[in-house]
Amino acid sequence: ATEESRRQLRNLRQTGRVRAYVQRFRELQYRLPGMSEEEAFSTFLAGLAPHIQEQVGAHIQGDLSAAITMAERLDLFHASA
Repeated sequence: ATEESRRQLRNLRQTGRVRAYVQRFRELQYRLPGMSEEEAFSTFLAGLAPHIQEQVGAHIQGDLSAAITMAERLDLFHASA
């Protein structure tokens, strides 16, 4: 079950809104309690849509909570523009 959760997390991609991606990411992450903060951050970043990934990656380094917050704000900004 752990390996399956890890595989699903690695293959997870944002296809819609960031909030839905974050919710699924967190569900899978909770199944992997040994996952390091660094691994979680890089996995989260890799699954973001390219235009959001680029902006978050340029400004946030290694802080998953900050990356999630910025990605959600960027998504809201793009949705309202």
